[in-house]
Amino acid sequence: MTDQPSNQPPADVPGWTPPTPTPPVTVKKPIWQRPWFLIVAAIVVIGILGNAFAGKPGTQAIPAAETTPSTSSSPPAAEPTPTPTETEEEEPAPTAPTKNDFKLKMKITKKQCFGSAGCNVSIKVDVAYIGAGEVADLPSNVSITFDVKGGEDGVYTSTIDLEDGKYSPDTTLISTTSSRSKLTAKITDVESY
Repeated sequence: MTDQPSNQPPADVPGWTPPTPTPPVTVKKPIWQRPWFLIVAAIVVIGILGNAFAGKPGTQAIPAAETTPSTSSSPPAAEPTPTPTETEEEEPAPTAPTKNDFKLKMKITKKQCFGSAGCNVSIKVDVAYIGAGEVADLPSNVSITFDVKGGEDGVYTSTIDLEDGKYSPDTTLISTTSSRSKLTAKITDVESY
């Protein structure tokens, strides 16, 4: 007697065919469970978070001075190409900016007056670069000190620090003696380091 598996009838049964083996069932994982998707998602999240935390909250980029395009119809002159014997000169170090290279813009953001007792005035002071060249040409750290005159307590002095052309505007509350008091802001010193 031959040993036959118990789930198969003997080969001598007419019309019987052996069952075809069924391939194993493969279940595809959802896309979010695949390793390559997780890696790509992690890179995207890190990029977004890196951009979100790259600057300080509330910082602004300093605006460059506006330039008017040239209306000349002649093509720009071609720069001479250096010959192999000429040596390349290093670019000069950026010159220290002066107070004439910047302009302050003071904006009253809120004003609350109390009749003859004067007013409480909230101001915001922004700075703009109006010097020669680009903002990128400035030293990496520049401190701009300024005075605001016209307040009840005399002169308000503050400093705006530029770091790689970015800064946080100065905001403060100043009391005035009347609703007609005029506040003025003037740069007193610029330091770079």
